[in-house]
Amino acid sequence: PAGLEGGWNLYAYPLNPVTDTDPLGLWQEGSIEQAGPSWFIADPMEKYRQQAAIDLTKWWHDTAPQRDLFLLTQCPEARMIMLAAMNGSTSSTNARQSEYEAYKNRCNQSPPPNLDFCSLAKWKLSRNKDCRDMRQSWDNKWLPGRHAKNIAELDVGINKLAKTIADKCP
Repeated sequence: PAGLEGGWNLYAYPLNPVTDTDPLGLWQEGSIEQAGPSWFIADPMEKYRQQAAIDLTKWWHDTAPQRDLFLLTQCPEARMIMLAAMNGSTSSTNARQSEYEAYKNRCNQSPPPNLDFCSLAKWKLSRNKDCRDMRQSWDNKWLPGRHAKNIAELDVGINKLAKTIADKCP
């Protein structure tokens, strides 16, 4: 800025700071690179910086296998760790999924037909306790807190069923 020392004012709006503004960001300027000579050049090095970033990214991706191979040949422990992690991740994913399906099946299980009121309430109480325990076990092992809301709701339902059974069933 020129300030009070005189000279050219290089701001885009030298006289009125309110004109030539776009507070909503609706005006779109064309490409900076214009055909022919121009008095305004934003940054003559910008296109070189962009090309350097593109080239560096390409180099990084192209040489990634070489870096991995170097690491594996220089450090055999890294190879053992990587293989163990790959095998463990597949088996742990399968175990996690099978436990998930097991508790889903138990939680969505329908009661046997032709149960009287007390037998049905006792069956639901058993199912809800199993469902809560299986979800809690899954949470503790895989993702703590994932089913906290469901577990709290099951606890409320278990307490209501236990009270109903205590009041109405022998």
